[in-house]
Amino acid sequence: FPSHDSEWIRSWRVVEWMPFNLKHLKQQLRARSVGHVTIKKRGHPLTPEALQAKLNLKGDESLTLFLTKVKGIPAVILCEDQQVG
Repeated sequence: FPSHDSEWIRSWRVVEWMPFNLKHLKQQLRARSVGHVTIKKRGHPLTPEALQAKLNLKGDESLTLFLTKVKGIPAVILCEDQQVG
């Protein structure tokens, strides 16, 4: 992937995406030892605060979750932060 040297660019590497299902999401995060998530949202009915309260995370890893819709269906995209530069 191309690397861009700029303080204005932020990118994430997609680890996985799936239709939104809270039980399945919790299983995926637990399997990856995720203890911290940053939640970003666009067009998804659930608020980041409500989701954060339901996840009950334990672990040392962190991910960014994008809550969105794919073809009108609520979805979640699990991403890792990319280092720029």
